Amino acid sequence: MKILNACKVGMALTAAAFLGMITAQRADAISFSLTDLGTLGGYSTYAADINEYGQVVGSSNTAEGGNRAFLWEKSSGMINLGTLGGNSSGANAINNYGQVIGGSSTADGQSRAFLWEKSSGMINLGTLGGGYSFPIAINNYGQVIGGSSTADGQGRGFFWEGSSGMSDLGTLGGSFSRAIAINDYGQVIGSSSTADGQGRGFFWEGSSGMSDLGTLGGNNSYANAINNYGQVIGGSATADEQSRAFLWEKSSGMVNLGTLGGNSSGAIAINNYGQVIGTSTTADGQSRPFLWEKSSGMIDLGTLGGNSSYVRAINDYGQVIGDSNTADGQGRAFFWDKTSGISDLNNLVSAPDWILYEASDINNAGQIVGRGVYNGQTRAFLLTPNTSKSVPEPSSALAFLALGAVGAGAAKRQRQQQEASSRN
Repeated sequence: MKILNACKVGMALTAAAFLGMITAQRADAISFSLTDLGTLGGYSTYAADINEYGQVVGSSNTAEGGNRAFLWEKSSGMINLGTLGGNSSGANAINNYGQVIGGSSTADGQSRAFLWEKSSGMINLGTLGGGYSFPIAINNYGQVIGGSSTADGQGRGFFWEGSSGMSDLGTLGGSFSRAIAINDYGQVIGSSSTADGQGRGFFWEGSSGMSDLGTLGGNNSYANAINNYGQVIGGSATADEQSRAFLWEKSSGMVNLGTLGGNSSGAIAINNYGQVIGTSTTADGQSRPFLWEKSSGMIDLGTLGGNSSYVRAINDYGQVIGDSNTADGQGRAFFWDKTSGISDLNNLVSAPDWILYEASDINNAGQIVGRGVYNGQTRAFLLTPNTSKSVPEPSSALAFLALGAVGAGAAKRQRQQQEASSRN
């Protein structure tokens, strides 16, 4: 019998609570209510990310024509997060405690990664000595990863936390690295050049630094995502120089996930149950989105009648969102689950003045954010499933979130003790 550690128990309990929230949704036909997130006075808005409590971040035009990072929540609507002194900013991720990351211009025109919190506003995360930095992801402990230039103009992945600031993740022997994702254990994945100029996916953690994920027999690989169990997905060249999606684990290394009959595939995202989504070619050379799981392998998620589809995100219940061409070549946002298959999101909402063409993220409550055209303007939308269960407000949900965080905190302390013991 596998014994779950404290963090995994916490996550399992949290996941069980979310499962109760969407049981009613799965029992009936899926439909959604649409919320227009509005703008900051301009004509265009982009939603990048949503957390488990329905808080959304992205960027919006202002009346003066500049771009600003925003935070949207049901109780207060859209909030302008400001800039670091320059004339533009944009937010790209939010964690479950409402901490937001993004990029902003400074008063002297440089680009900097920022962290925003309600209590302190926007802070500059700095650089690794060079002229720019940008964030990629934030975990639920407020640890941030991204990229920065160094004093000698090289590009490096960085790890930032409040207690120590920004640190260089290093490389696999070459001159370049980029961080792509971080989990709640502080484990980071990304890509780096090697001493002989090849590209490799990497796995990084504080206790051991950066390690090479290897390949499926070819020269290059890249990593795209990591879940809270340390499973990593991405793509790799094979010995015959084809491209394959992979799943990597410390205990077993890299596994080839195959294709949908064609000669290439790549993995994009993974949830906490090991379900992987990505894109693969078919035997007739078309591009298709896939869902892979250990029990059934790779399945084709289909299209909305056209010849191509693209997946963007999967939640812990195997619900997938993305974009697809229709039979007449139009781009439309889609929703997929095992019960109903692929559906045009435009057919699941009552919003005749909208065309939903891009879905960017989905949370475990089944809420989806993306963008579409509303009366000729580009607008961000939030879709909420029409169920009897409501999404908790951030102010009332902290105790609920703590259910998982308590277990994760205990595991984090245990890991730190183990690392200290190994050094003695």
